[in-house]
Amino acid sequence: MKNDEIEELKILIPSEDVRNYALEMGWSFTDRQKAALLMYSGLPLEQQYFHLQMLQRNTADQNLREQIAGYLNEEEFKLRAFKENNEKAYIYILKVRDEDISYSEIMPTEYFFELNLAYECGKETDLPFMIEKYLVETREHIDQCDSATASLEFDKDGKAVYLCSDISDEEEAEDFYEFFEVPNPFEKGDIVRLVGTEMYGIVATSQETWKEGIAKYKNNEWRQKHWDFSDIQIRVEFLCEDGTFAHDHINPLNLERYRLEGDWNKCSSMDKLLLEASYVHRGKGSLEDLYIFTMDYRNFTEGKDRDI
Repeated sequence: MKNDEIEELKILIPSEDVRNYALEMGWSFTDRQKAALLMYSGLPLEQQYFHLQMLQRNTADQNLREQIAGYLNEEEFKLRAFKENNEKAYIYILKVRDEDISYSEIMPTEYFFELNLAYECGKETDLPFMIEKYLVETREHIDQCDSATASLEFDKDGKAVYLCSDISDEEEAEDFYEFFEVPNPFEKGDIVRLVGTEMYGIVATSQETWKEGIAKYKNNEWRQKHWDFSDIQIRVEFLCEDGTFAHDHINPLNLERYRLEGDWNKCSSMDKLLLEASYVHRGKGSLEDLYIFTMDYRNFTEGKDRDI
């Protein structure tokens, strides 16, 4: 594989483990698949738009060129509309995320009529933040003020990463997503981390189950009757602060292996709990030991015990 193709994989696949697996397997994506991966990549919007523009310029797929152009035009329209507030008909609400919870659970930090002031205030926190745009309540618009008309999420460096808006151009851009298989090197029981986070968990989907699901989705007739996007992601049981596990459906491209360091006696209470949970998923662990390590971890997170 050429160097430029390897660099492209780094953009399309966040996980180094999955990238290495893809290289080993000689994995490749079509231009349409690359466009879908970029569109849902979670890259800062400026980078996402740049790479989509490059793909639009280089692809031989004329239909895809038009779809990318439509998507980029619509995004530009939404961004302009988000920034527009000359008559102060809208208010910007800043929410700062100082813990890994949904923005819907976060109370507003401050209110602004000017977007740049909301942005500067959010950036000063050195934390991820979101700015929501609400229509100011008036007698004429009282029934339109319950929800945000648009929101823009930023990472801790102040780079925009996700735009959501009810405001759109006359014709909404066509989505160029289509079902396709992605490389998945993970087996049931693997200990993983969600890329770019401190979220650790255990893979709960076996390779056998994964391959069965892929085979079903490759059948167009079956897919049209049973479409559920979560079914083509793998299930991961993520460790919670209280020592329990809560599942989520994750694209394998966003997972990396969590490699424990040192021998058993030097492992943290978290690592011991993850290891035992891994053994249980593989059919080799003990529920009694899992309970013991859960309580050890819970005591540690509550500050009642040392980390053992």
